[in-house]
Formats: sequence, structure tokens, C-alpha cells
Amino acid sequence: MPFLYIVRHGEAAATFAQHLDPGLSELGQSQAHRSAELLKNIGPLPILTSPLARARETAQPLADLWDITPQIDDRFAEVPSPPSLGLDKRALWLRQVMNGKWMDLPDELLGWRNTMIEAALDFSADHVIFSHFIAINVLVGAALGSTELIVFRPDNASITQLSKADNRLVLVAQGSEAQTKIN
Repeated sequence: MPFLYIVRHGEAAATFAQHLDPGLSELGQSQAHRSAELLKNIGPLPILTSPLARARETAQPLADLWDITPQIDDRFAEVPSPPSLGLDKRALWLRQVMNGKWMDLPDELLGWRNTMIEAALDFSADHVIFSHFIAINVLVGAALGSTELIVFRPDNASITQLSKADNRLVLVAQGSEAQTKIN
């Protein structure tokens, strides 16, 4: 019964509407170090990270403590926005998406969701995964059997623990929740 420790990235230096791939803010760097301290005694474990800078930078302090190299895994990337959207329209698009249910969304988003759930169910060993707000909601929602897109609001650098039983995800511990901006 493998455990997955899903870490939301630290605070980004720019919002979803300001930058396609921002790194961490100063606060985000501090949050990354705090999450590393909380996780350091469970490993070393394999570390997977979204390809985006804010997730990779959040993973780095833990990787340094364990002296390992995080592996990029596109399956745990940020929710894919339509490529034709400019930065100015991304925030509005995301707000609209977040207010819906999975069944109301386009096939490409459902495919992204299903790929992530299948990936999480394929693990046979413990892992730490650095990812994003909606991606974490995908996994927690699957564990809870929810059709809602947002089932909780994971704080920056919060740690959510999942496991699996009978080929389904199980929520072991929900990460800290905050009224947070979507980065």
C-alpha cells in the first residue's frame, strides 16, 4: 500500500494571469524549506515534480536534503489552459473552469484528469510529488468520489497524503487549507 505525499508548490512570484511559468517568491522559498523539513524523515523517497518552475523550486530543498535528483513528470503538471489564450484571458478562463464540475468540462481536461488519476494508481512504492492546486484537487476528488472540480483549497507548500486500496485512491491526510490565490 504505497503512500503518495502530494505537495502544493510554494507561493509563486507571479499569478496565473501574469506569467506562464513563474518561479517562487521569497515567501515561496521559505515555504519550500518548511515543507522539506516536514518531509525529511520519511525518506529518501523518489521525488516527482511538475515541469513548472514553481513546483521544481519547491521540490529542490527536499531533494537537497536527500541528495537526490527530482524527476519531472508531466502527468502532475498544472491544469492545461487553451494555448490560444493570452495571459490576460487565462485568469478568467481558470475562474470559469473552477466553478464547474468535471463532467461539464471539455474532453482534453477530462483526459488530463484521468491520466493523473491513473498515474497515481500505478505507483507501487511511496513517492513525494510536487504539483498544483487543481492537480491536487483532482487526486483528492478522486479519493472522495467527488465530481466537483474544487473539493478543498490546499495552501501553498501544504502536504496531502494519499494511499490506494482496491485500485482506488484513499485520502489519508488532507493538507492545510487556506484562502489562497490561484497562482
